[in-house]
Amino acid sequence: MSMRVLSKATPVTRAYIRYATTESATQKAGQAVSNATSAVQSQGLTKTLCSLYKTVTSPLPAKIQAPLNKAVGILQPILYYSEVVYHLGKQVVVRQNFTLPGKADFLAAETQLFKVLEYVKIKDVKSLKDIPLDKWKSGALKTFELSSIFVIGEMIGRGNVIATHAGSWYTDDREQLDYELQQWLDNVPEEVTEVTPVGDSCPVPVKGIRAIIGPHAGFSYSGANAAYGYKCIDTQNIKRVFLLGPSHHAYLKTCALSQCTEYSTPLGNIRVDQELVQELQDKGEWRLMSTRVDQDEHSLEMHLPYIYKVFESRIEQISLVPIMVGSLAFETEQKYGKLLAPYLADPENLFIISSDFCHWGSRFGYTYYQSSEDTQPCDLSARDGRPNGVPIWESIQRLDSEGMDVITQLDHVMFREYLDDTSNTICGNHPISVLLAAVNHLYPKDVQNRDGPRLRFVKYDQSSKVCSAKDSSVSYASAYLWLPC
Repeated sequence: MSMRVLSKATPVTRAYIRYATTESATQKAGQAVSNATSAVQSQGLTKTLCSLYKTVTSPLPAKIQAPLNKAVGILQPILYYSEVVYHLGKQVVVRQNFTLPGKADFLAAETQLFKVLEYVKIKDVKSLKDIPLDKWKSGALKTFELSSIFVIGEMIGRGNVIATHAGSWYTDDREQLDYELQQWLDNVPEEVTEVTPVGDSCPVPVKGIRAIIGPHAGFSYSGANAAYGYKCIDTQNIKRVFLLGPSHHAYLKTCALSQCTEYSTPLGNIRVDQELVQELQDKGEWRLMSTRVDQDEHSLEMHLPYIYKVFESRIEQISLVPIMVGSLAFETEQKYGKLLAPYLADPENLFIISSDFCHWGSRFGYTYYQSSEDTQPCDLSARDGRPNGVPIWESIQRLDSEGMDVITQLDHVMFREYLDDTSNTICGNHPISVLLAAVNHLYPKDVQNRDGPRLRFVKYDQSSKVCSAKDSSVSYASAYLWLPC
């Protein structure tokens, strides 16, 4: 019942509703949302919030931001540690042992909220205190007002990006997360063997490192792999981290920057370098991510705990520049590569490129198979079962190895040709391409030599060893990029 009610609710009500209840009250939440919607329709609050969402598109003036921060602060335990999360009527997550703020807390938050509304000159909002007491008791006001505060904070607050995948893709327990990350980092040998090209080895951390490539799957799948890339980082002189990740949910033909001030992790928050974000905006064509898009994108979030962990001793001295990379044309990749090249050249900057490798299986729409190096590749179907040639996982590994070898050549054109030939489902191929374009701008391919830039892969894994065409897997790879001083 709750889900049906939510699916019919207004866009504002259907937005994130972080409503702290006991488990026994969960069944009442759907009706409470319905009651809340009815209760506020005559007061114009829904219209007001929708107007705010549509009209406020730039960072907020202090007269809006200050009361907004106070309102959100009052409800912060609920916003960040909720027991029941309704996400657009599609997901319910139950947690317990949290306390619901009292009526006085909500009214205090309301006072701050109306300061925001008054400043933007919206006149048709009456006090929520006029809603009948029985509506309070049903939870309607609590539910709707909490959603209202959260929507404003999320859509126009430009505040923290909440770690929405904590508790599912990785643990949201601070001590447990810290322990897991440390274990994975400790398991990386002091001298890693490079897998592409095969055979060489290097001590870690790598002096002069400017970038790493790492996966962004759930930590149970890719956490150990990502540790190899992060163990390569020499953190000593780094002051700024550029994080480039692909967009899995929002369609972009350009790149997008974050409008938020901090990114949250269970370990602590990481500050966004707003001055440099503005500097980038002034130099090129950028979209701005909404907070919803920012929070939904796992390719960025899944790197934040590792970033916090490896820079933990000096986390206050570093800043973050998150960049969502869209489905770019080759020329657009070159444009952004040229724009970012001076920052890559700066030894105080580190670039982190977020990418998984081959997504294989019918559920990904990709079943490329090559039975041997001498045969033509084909696409398998589920009825093919186990092919007669090499195991499917071995064909996938050969495909990924070819791609990794191309990337180590540091040739943007060659990598694009590889993708055109194989259609390998490397989800971060555009962020990787932007990195290669930046390197080629700094070190043109025709003048590179043995003392020039070096990119090496240090770890490769697959989520499972696919033997049947009915199965699926995702590949993970970690690499480092070294540039001459």
